[in-house]
Amino acid sequence: MTVSSTDQIIRANFSIDEKDWIEFWHFSMIKNKNFTLMKKITFVLWSFIGFGPLIWTIYYYGFRFGNYFYVMDIFDWLLAFGPLVIGILYFYVYYFSGKKAYKKNKLFANLKYTYEFGIDDFLVSTTSDNTTGTSTVKTLLIMRIYETPSCFYLFNTNRTAFIVKKSAMSEEEAMVLRRRFQKVLDKKVIICK
Repeated sequence: MTVSSTDQIIRANFSIDEKDWIEFWHFSMIKNKNFTLMKKITFVLWSFIGFGPLIWTIYYYGFRFGNYFYVMDIFDWLLAFGPLVIGILYFYVYYFSGKKAYKKNKLFANLKYTYEFGIDDFLVSTTSDNTTGTSTVKTLLIMRIYETPSCFYLFNTNRTAFIVKKSAMSEEEAMVLRRRFQKVLDKKVIICK
């Protein structure tokens, strides 16, 4: 479908599979304009924060002045292993919790989404084997919109978003939709690399 005028309704019909959900899960943890760069920086920082104090403790108490591990009390060990545990938890949440959340909620597998974007609002309809639902949302109520190469993420809260797959519309429709969002929300629309 080509959009002959910018006033036409833009429709997108799709379902969200596990790959789409995991992509959103990863994006929602880092949310940044330069997502791929920030993902790398975050991993380097968490690796350094996690292993740094432990390596320093082993070097300082074990090798620099001889074997003085017996001098360390429980708080020294907590300061050495605490950041490592937090770093491991971060990596666990990033890599495994999204998959567990998707598999735990069987509703995702059967949902079909239909979006109809107007000038300043949109209608979202969900259908599955058992239920259907329809909501109209004013675009002004969206906190922030992130556009990635594959999706639009319309965040209505800090942690929840409407996911709109670009593959469900033409490139021209995606461009018109971006312009509509920018017209209504201005700097709250962030185009990610």
